[in-house]
Amino acid sequence: MLKKLLISLLVALSIITFSEFDTGRFIEELSYKITQTPAPAKIPVGILSENGCALPMGMTYDEVLSSFGDPMDVLVSEYGFFWNIFHENFQNYIQIGVSDNRVVGIYTNSPRFSFRGITVGTPMADVNMILETPITSILKGNTRYKMESMNKDQTNMELFHEDGMYITVFYDVFKNNSVTAIHIIDYETEQSYDRLYGEGTPELQESFELQNYYVTNALRVREGLPALFYRKDVESVARAHSAEMAENDYFSHTDLSEGTVADRVKQSGIYFRAVGENIAMGAQNSLYMHELLMNSEGHRKNILADFKEVGMGVAFSAGDVPYLTQNFIG
Repeated sequence: MLKKLLISLLVALSIITFSEFDTGRFIEELSYKITQTPAPAKIPVGILSENGCALPMGMTYDEVLSSFGDPMDVLVSEYGFFWNIFHENFQNYIQIGVSDNRVVGIYTNSPRFSFRGITVGTPMADVNMILETPITSILKGNTRYKMESMNKDQTNMELFHEDGMYITVFYDVFKNNSVTAIHIIDYETEQSYDRLYGEGTPELQESFELQNYYVTNALRVREGLPALFYRKDVESVARAHSAEMAENDYFSHTDLSEGTVADRVKQSGIYFRAVGENIAMGAQNSLYMHELLMNSEGHRKNILADFKEVGMGVAFSAGDVPYLTQNFIG
């Protein structure tokens, strides 16, 4: 969520739709020899309501299960806590992060959430009246992590710090900078995360892939589109491309050995009438990659296009920088 962002636009060819997103260095680390400010005193935090259920930060896991039922999936986060995934055929989508039996993180793009009166569609101006002044950096020890929007002319997200929480509000620039999702991490969890990126384990790889798939479908369903069917063979093609980019330090739709996405999918024996590809790298996690991709016309076109199937592939560089490939099949 923290770093300087860059964006590149759609590249299209025939029935094959290409879209690139290169954040460059998504997290900009600035070191200062300054004294760390003390943590704010613990005070009652706000409530996020989803599907009629109150969800305070610090809620116990048993209370989560009582309110939301059993999760559809449980996936590790880069922070080390576990995301509990809840949805009903990708409606009312919410991720609830749990560590030591208490809620420490929340992400949702559901139109039914409400956080202090902020919902999907709330104008940015109203958010700033409710949450007041956004912050541009987070100080952790002697290191300051700076947040900048991916485009000087667009505010795609804002970060707020209050009531023991770091709150990231994502905006949809194609809908007049109205709210499209919200991500909340409690103060202690964020402060204890002293890495630029999570350790690139196989578990985190699968987690990022599935989270990206879930939020993509949640967004499609919210927009009145059918959910995409997940294909493991398409995932394998996407993973291979992400791995080659990560290992060889390049960023392109054209593979070093097998050519375009159409070439790669065809050589894998997968039939298609249309194929599309989005690639991204450098964001802290795949939730942020999704939100940033949706604010570029080319990426958005692929995500909301009339494809039927999809596979997500994540790989990590030697420095744990995540690379994401989304392959869409029609």
